[in-house]
Amino acid sequence: MRLRLALALAGLGTAASMGCGGGTESPAAQVDPRLTTDVPPVVRHDCELAAAEMDSGVLFCPPLVPRGATTSQNRSSRGRFSTDVNGDSYDLNFVADVAAGFDPSQPSGFRDHIGHWRIAVVDRPAGLLAGRGTKVISRSKVSGVPLTLVERRWVAYDLDAGHVLALWSFAGRTFVVSLHGFENRDALLDMARASIAQMLSCGPDDATDDGACGLVFASKGED
Repeated sequence: MRLRLALALAGLGTAASMGCGGGTESPAAQVDPRLTTDVPPVVRHDCELAAAEMDSGVLFCPPLVPRGATTSQNRSSRGRFSTDVNGDSYDLNFVADVAAGFDPSQPSGFRDHIGHWRIAVVDRPAGLLAGRGTKVISRSKVSGVPLTLVERRWVAYDLDAGHVLALWSFAGRTFVVSLHGFENRDALLDMARASIAQMLSCGPDDATDDGACGLVFASKGED
């Protein structure tokens, strides 16, 4: 199982096609050079803290993330860990300097961004698929898992305004990975594929693994 995951992360298994209305899997391209499997300690630490606050389920900390200096946005003004955790849902936010950039598709004044990225499990995914400034740009499958890609322009007026989002369902939960800037679509797809490979291959009993399976954390309700 771990060998399968290693191979999947090395080549990202099979890639989803980009056509709307469904898709078939095709050979994956090289992983986006802005991404790394060397997950920053702050990301791993915040994943562990969030998992400890969950009532059920497991938290899948992403095995492929933006490289470079990374800071947490999961802190209160006093520096204490503070994020949305409810039942088996969570919402974690980070900023990576390498993901910062310029999105020419946004209006003037909203094109420069600082590299905000987000992972979450959401209770109401429909709200991310419709509404002002929201556009579903592809529906496909990765290793049999349906994957939806969405763009949410700045007029969405939400934490993910200006983001491109990847959403998929696994074991009855809806997972979201998002990156600010529509120009980061390829990197986002690589992150989503790596996370899906992790979910298909790992469980909470693999938490001592040094690789991607070591980034799966059981909630306190699963102890």
